[in-house]
Amino acid sequence: MAVEFVTARGRIEKQGVDAIVVSTFEKNLSPDAKRIDSALGGEITTAIEKNEFEGKNASLMVIRTLGKLKQRRVIVVGLGSEKEYSENKHYAFNAAAAAFGVVKNYAETIAFHISPFEIKRAVEACVVSSYDFQEFKSAGDDKKDVKLKRVVFVFDSEGDAAKARAEIAYAKTIAEAQNYARMLDNTNPAVATPLYIATQARKLAGGKVKVSVWGKKELEKKGYDAIVSVGKGSANDPQLLVMEYEGGRKGEKPYAIVGKGVCFDSGGLSLKPSSYMDFMQYDKSGACTVIATIKALKELNLPVNVVGIAPLVENLPSGTAYKPGDIIKTASGKTIEVSNTDAEGRVVLSDALHHATLYKPKGIIDLATLTGAVVVALGHDAAGLMTNNPALAGKIKSAADKSGERVWELPMWKEYEVLVKSEIADIINSDKGHAAGTIEGGMFLKNFVGEYPWVHLDIAGVAWVEKPGVNFRAGSTGWGVRLLTEFFKSESR
Repeated sequence: MAVEFVTARGRIEKQGVDAIVVSTFEKNLSPDAKRIDSALGGEITTAIEKNEFEGKNASLMVIRTLGKLKQRRVIVVGLGSEKEYSENKHYAFNAAAAAFGVVKNYAETIAFHISPFEIKRAVEACVVSSYDFQEFKSAGDDKKDVKLKRVVFVFDSEGDAAKARAEIAYAKTIAEAQNYARMLDNTNPAVATPLYIATQARKLAGGKVKVSVWGKKELEKKGYDAIVSVGKGSANDPQLLVMEYEGGRKGEKPYAIVGKGVCFDSGGLSLKPSSYMDFMQYDKSGACTVIATIKALKELNLPVNVVGIAPLVENLPSGTAYKPGDIIKTASGKTIEVSNTDAEGRVVLSDALHHATLYKPKGIIDLATLTGAVVVALGHDAAGLMTNNPALAGKIKSAADKSGERVWELPMWKEYEVLVKSEIADIINSDKGHAAGTIEGGMFLKNFVGEYPWVHLDIAGVAWVEKPGVNFRAGSTGWGVRLLTEFFKSESR
């Protein structure tokens, strides 16, 4: 989608566009809304008095102007309570996404009266909410084209408009990278094999990005048997993808970002019920976010060094698949007892996290659709965060708050070590009980990061949505690209 973003000054109703957006807090009309309401004969006020519109965050009312204004439609979007709006970055994103979502298929041009505080969220919302994955639809009535071509952001002063222009370009780059992650993630598993994902990542090589890929033979030669073992049941060989972005000083230690890349997860021999398998192409969400983040860093030219690592496998049942009871020797030398082949993500990440330590990084951040338990704990509004380093965790929390991609920290107390204790190996991949499942995953991964600062983000609840919502169509969300880019921006100052 190629949308042009421009800035302007003056009253919003004077703009030559198809539709204008006016915003209001709960039962509290903004100056714009009051003017527009007067021009429309009090339609907004009447709707509020009749409780037809309350101004809750991301609520919408569409009014046809019938010639009373030069625009054909007015979209009134609710911001929620003024206090909550100022405290929650995702409120601005939600409100803008709701507005863009309702006009993208019938208006070519739209205008917002906006403050500098809102511009980044609004641009991201436009690009993200306008995305629609239709690569596998044939031409016809069901294939919708996004009509939106031009967005005018109206400011009170030229100074505000000038500041916004740089923010617009920055936000557009990040949101397009998020959509790139969604495109990779949404590509169906018949196409998106481990080699396919690695090949797409190779296309980003050049300039400050180096890309290398280890196939099955090299993984076996290097002793990365955890990755090899999980992939043994598939005809599509596993791959280890490494992307090095060198935007910082030469020789400066990088950060490492590691993304789980299970391109399809049937559960292996510990087979999932079919109802739990529908969305398992999204078990590669972490890897897609890592690839897209490197893309964003390159295009933004941020002065940081970052290595992105993604183990790419398919977890399928067959006569050659790895089995419950197997003992796997990992690249780190530690051994894993396999009790459940459906706890495969932590197994492949064991080798990938070890590989990250070889770079002697400033810190390691991994993203993984690791456990269903995190959905039980946090639902679909936040990722679970676990760490061995409060300082790094604090930086990630700050980036999460600024980006609107929220996280919630779970404890990593010593008492939880029993969850991954094995009697016959160094560690077991799944406890027989059902307690603290998300923390169990974090405790497992902690064994492979050494003393390096590390944050684990369990994104199983936020990586995809089953039904279309305000912000996203059904499918991948590209969660984590905005958070990681915000983190690296702060680290590059």
